[in-house]
Amino acid sequence: MIPKGFPDEYTGSRYTKRLRGGLAKTKANVAPYIGELIETAYNRRVVENKDEKHSKDASGGWIRYDVDFELGVKSENETETRWNRYRATLVIRVVDDKKYLYDLINIKKEARRPLES
Repeated sequence: MIPKGFPDEYTGSRYTKRLRGGLAKTKANVAPYIGELIETAYNRRVVENKDEKHSKDASGGWIRYDVDFELGVKSENETETRWNRYRATLVIRVVDDKKYLYDLINIKKEARRPLES
């Protein structure tokens, strides 16, 4: 479930505030595709809540998934598109056996050569 507070966390988390340059832009540009990221997530890991500030809103802990995605980058003349590949962690919080989308963190650009269109 995508909760009402998700946009605030997604754009205002400590992780997001520390992002600079291209990765900040990447996080903003991938936001419309969150649903697809959820559908393609893999490598599920359950993590116990260790932070007092989340004792109520993540009382059941956290679930983390790996996600891969690509974003297109237009050339200066906008005739060609190259695709940059990224890997990130999708964070889900658990409360009373209900799961709520929380954030997208640890965004890393893959070192592999980008795909050409």
